[in-house]
Amino acid sequence: MSGAQPKACQLLGCIGVIAEVSEEAAKKRYDQGWCEELIYDLNKLINRVRECREKKIATSIGYVGNIVDLWLGNLIFSNYRN
Repeated sequence: MSGAQPKACQLLGCIGVIAEVSEEAAKKRYDQGWCEELIYDLNKLINRVRECREKKIATSIGYVGNIVDLWLGNLIFSNYRN
């Protein structure tokens, strides 16, 4: 995760999820203010995205985990919301 992606989400007013496998790197970006939230659990992440969509909350979320898990979770999430 670089700082540009989550900051762009903040500027655009959307929900951004940026995955990072290195906890140290993710915490550094969070501590520096590049992302507004840091989530470690995929289920909590999906629930948070749902909440933000329903309430129209713009945020940037750093997900500490593998992007593949995030993609698979998104596929499952997409199937349940249809």
